[in-house]
Amino acid sequence: MKTKFNYLFLTLAATFTVLFANARTTNPDINLEGGASQTVKIDYGTDAKVVSLNVTDQNGNTLYAYQHPEKAQSFDFSKVPDGSYYINVENDNTISTTLVSKKDNAIRINKDYRFVLKPVFRQKDKKLNVYYVNSNRTPVEVDIYDANHEVVYSYTSDDALVQKQFDFSKSAYGVYTVNVSTTDSDRNYSVDVDNRN
Repeated sequence: MKTKFNYLFLTLAATFTVLFANARTTNPDINLEGGASQTVKIDYGTDAKVVSLNVTDQNGNTLYAYQHPEKAQSFDFSKVPDGSYYINVENDNTISTTLVSKKDNAIRINKDYRFVLKPVFRQKDKKLNVYYVNSNRTPVEVDIYDANHEVVYSYTSDDALVQKQFDFSKSAYGVYTVNVSTTDSDRNYSVDVDNRN
């Protein structure tokens, strides 16, 4: 049992180390486009696989949003009022957030990224493993919904590493949605599990 636990721990540590290393190399390069410009250019390089890019204001309202954007995008802040704005770049494993401040028509970019690892879902046969690095140690809720959108199972943990295996082999046949949500973010992550095969 101890050997199995050590193997699991080493596997998880290696997985999250690789995810973290890959994520850190795909952080976007965010800069002003010359002089007194209020246009911000976001370039995530040729190797990055960006899933979405959006800019939100301090109230969480989305100003710009792109799904599967090309390698670089530009945003013109000249038409928005003074305030704080957030550039969120999401790839398969991470979300990085950069603060852009506007005051008196001047733009300031805070180069300190807020960096979040997304949960990892691994399915083999009719078993699903869920892993989530909970660096803030806030409650993380994992809910399983059936095809009728009814909660059939709920699990909550505030562990630093949330890990849970769900076995669907004895569940009624159908498609289930597994949803992971945290109290320190408005984001939800989900995956569908089909145990009909």
